[in-house]
Amino acid sequence: MLLKTLLTTGVWAVISRSLIAIGMQLSELNSWHNLKQVVACLAIKMLLIPLVIGTGLTFVGMAGAPRLSLVRKMAMSPAFGATLLAEVFNLDRQLAVSAIGIGCVTLLFAIPIWIGLFSF
Repeated sequence: MLLKTLLTTGVWAVISRSLIAIGMQLSELNSWHNLKQVVACLAIKMLLIPLVIGTGLTFVGMAGAPRLSLVRKMAMSPAFGATLLAEVFNLDRQLAVSAIGIGCVTLLFAIPIWIGLFSF
């Protein structure tokens, strides 16, 4: 029971620190010079890949909730891992944070599309 409590506390601490780090980086964005790169990345990640996966699953006979679940999983916006990897490997942090920010907004419009195309 103590181990479970410690692990749960640790997980919430990591999540809250990640959210704070991303919020700090979003507040430091001063230009959208990499908007073309972000849009290209998000178009592939959130539109092309789910469309290919959903169509492929339809052709192999999968339908209903399992197919929709997999398509929605593929359509999720980039997560905090992108920012952490950018930090660790000294990559373009602004690109990662921009992709997360724009991806979260895009997700609001993409989810209804995938539900409409691949629902029951």
